[in-house]
Amino acid sequence: LDEVAPGLHSELNALLSDVMLVSSPTMNAATSLCALGIVRVSALRPGQTWTRYLENMAHEAAHHHLNYVWLTEPIIENEGAETFSSPLRSEPRPLSGIYHAMFVLARTMYMIRKLERAADFAPEESISSAYNNAKNAASFEEKFEDCCTTLRQHARLTTLGRALMESARDMAFAA
Repeated sequence: LDEVAPGLHSELNALLSDVMLVSSPTMNAATSLCALGIVRVSALRPGQTWTRYLENMAHEAAHHHLNYVWLTEPIIENEGAETFSSPLRSEPRPLSGIYHAMFVLARTMYMIRKLERAADFAPEESISSAYNNAKNAASFEEKFEDCCTTLRQHARLTTLGRALMESARDMAFAA
């Protein structure tokens, strides 16, 4: 990752302090607001390759990144009890959950694009996301746009929230 996406590599190193490998039939990876820096990752299952770990790290580090920001600055002004369809989850999510999905999708898309352009990356190592309990067949790009549409229609974002969303869009579709 340091060779193909040095900025993302630096971000992961800054945000992640500990990675715990666990055996779980249901969990892919997880973070907690109560344990910033720590990521729990499930051991590889049959048919999974090292790319699963890379996706887990990019995804979970993005949650940490956003959680650090959210602890100091508001991002959504109208977070309430209302929930919305999420492209990554089977259950409806609050606006903050949709924002998190948008943010992690941008970093995942960026990481995959950089990795796939690496000269020594083999096509059989391609990444098929573990983060899809919605069983949504849409592409990462379509899922990202779905999140953005929901946020544009329903969220009142702070100045920082709008800037982070625009930055995420730039990262998601960077050349």
